[in-house]
Amino acid sequence: MVAIVEVPPPASPDDPNAWAARTQTRLWNAQNVALLGYEDLNDPEEAGARWAVPSAHRRNLRWIALTDPDDHDTAVGCATLQLTLKDNLTTAGLFVVVTPEHRRRGIGSRLLAAAEQRALAEGRTTLQSWASQPGLDEGSPSALTPEEGSGAIDGNSATARFMLAHGYRLEQVEVHSMLRVPVPPSVIDPLEAEAAAKVGDGYQLVGWAGRCPDELVDSFARLRVAMADAPTAGLEFEAEHWDAARVREVEQRVAEGGLITLTAVARHVASGELAGFTELQRFADREDSAFQEDTVVIAAHRGHRLGMWLKTANLRRLADAWPNVRRIHTWNADENDHMRSINIALGFRPESAESGWQKVLNG
Repeated sequence: MVAIVEVPPPASPDDPNAWAARTQTRLWNAQNVALLGYEDLNDPEEAGARWAVPSAHRRNLRWIALTDPDDHDTAVGCATLQLTLKDNLTTAGLFVVVTPEHRRRGIGSRLLAAAEQRALAEGRTTLQSWASQPGLDEGSPSALTPEEGSGAIDGNSATARFMLAHGYRLEQVEVHSMLRVPVPPSVIDPLEAEAAAKVGDGYQLVGWAGRCPDELVDSFARLRVAMADAPTAGLEFEAEHWDAARVREVEQRVAEGGLITLTAVARHVASGELAGFTELQRFADREDSAFQEDTVVIAAHRGHRLGMWLKTANLRRLADAWPNVRRIHTWNADENDHMRSINIALGFRPESAESGWQKVLNG
């Protein structure tokens, strides 16, 4: 009989309970490699242990499925409940993974039930989950599409069958894309020149590696709030609370997890206001791949090609700062036509799909 064991969050990466976060990381890494055939998206186990320590803004709870409750090495599944502490207080992220050889035995259902029960006890009535899988054309016979937004996944896949059977609805599809770098000059040069001509003299480019400069941190926090404008389709989501303290906390946790960051920001010359930003990240000990993280331009400054301007500028910086990077991964809502068009023009090509699921619990 497989035992489902709840493991309290660790107080530090050295806490004995950190084994559960390392196990979770290992299980999800195996899932990534099975789907994609490479390790670019894998988190180091030590990073997983560090990110498992609760912060002022997030607390994660874990349940591990063990074939032998006295042996941590017998883990065959994991459920993680992600709780935000400053905003979205009735919502929780819930993620379940089971090793392929132990599926269809009810383990995933038991893990899910344990996490759902705790979510209700924590006052979380809207559960959201994301799962990676191969992409699918909307016209395919087995296509499952969200009511809002666009994109499709295979409705006959194991993930879809599991989520639907437990009362979840597909609410959004994201496209996972990859860019091979360096981008050829024949591609990046005209895109950069066209964007710069549209931007003109109205904006100044500011960039940094790692920590945001003190004089910009308050303005940068306001930019972070603007990510709420990104398409969410049918997913319930409220704007996150950001201030300078949260920016610093996130920077610290990112660095503790072994990630390094390149940030490019557009500053409006006339007002001094920060109008948009984009970020690239990679693990310090993984030199060949990186992640295109958030990109946003606030509403009052759209229409000036700032998104393309920022991304081409940061790609130039990446070539200088991280010359060994050969692949960049990013994720965008399928219906986010504007951002996807920028990425496609730069050379990003689809790799897989991310299905966004949601369930409203009855307390």
